[in-house]
Amino acid sequence: MSRYLFDHLDTLGQRITHAPALLLFLNYDETLAAFADPAQHTELPPGLRQTLRALARMEKLEVAVFSGRNLAEVQALVGVPNIMVAGNHGLEIQTPECSFLEPKALALEGTLRDLAAELTRKLQAVAGVRIDGRSLAIVVDYSQASEAQWEDIRRVLHAALANASHPFVLTQADRSYEIRPRVYWNKKDAVQWIRDRVQGHEALPIYLGGDASDEEAFAALAEGITIRVGIVPESAAQYHVNEAHEVQEFLGWLANILVDKLHAEPRPASV
Repeated sequence: MSRYLFDHLDTLGQRITHAPALLLFLNYDETLAAFADPAQHTELPPGLRQTLRALARMEKLEVAVFSGRNLAEVQALVGVPNIMVAGNHGLEIQTPECSFLEPKALALEGTLRDLAAELTRKLQAVAGVRIDGRSLAIVVDYSQASEAQWEDIRRVLHAALANASHPFVLTQADRSYEIRPRVYWNKKDAVQWIRDRVQGHEALPIYLGGDASDEEAFAALAEGITIRVGIVPESAAQYHVNEAHEVQEFLGWLANILVDKLHAEPRPASV
């Protein structure tokens, strides 16, 4: 069972202070930005963006932001230079030095576009449905549709997927569905890819997330500091916070810890 994060800051502060470097992973949608549904555009609050910029400028700290949104969208929403961004739950990744696109998912991009067009045709008569055909995923937002239409929407989606020539993964959030290629790549693999590229195996990983897909990363980072945003019956995370606003509090605390660490390090003797 996870423990409340702010009851253990003294212990965590010691671990962070003695770590040779840090690798900070953040889930954008459920962690950095409170939002009503995944199809909405939700920018970072100015204070949180300022904190992220300060963290991104610090030595021996790398920042990676994950999102279910496409890469270009989340880069624009975050608006912080010199960080790593992973879109579509890690199917596409951009670092300051290199990029990655999961090849099997990329091969199905055309098929996804065709499926998005089919769903648009079949659901165009349903008021309040919005279809977002992202590069490597489709989001069907029905937050504005009447409850009487929800079952019809579900049936249309399941029928379209049953007739699709390739397997896809269908997940449901609050009044939205997401369709992604069925590939053997998840956030755990994306985290591993990033750690390999930035020599992050020596760094202490810190991962904050509030989505079910973050559980894969929590389990893979047992040696690090993993934090679940929100309380759930079971989680692989070691710690939790109750509300999204506590994330900003933690990031501000982390920035202060790192500034204190920098000031405490011995300076090279002048010649």
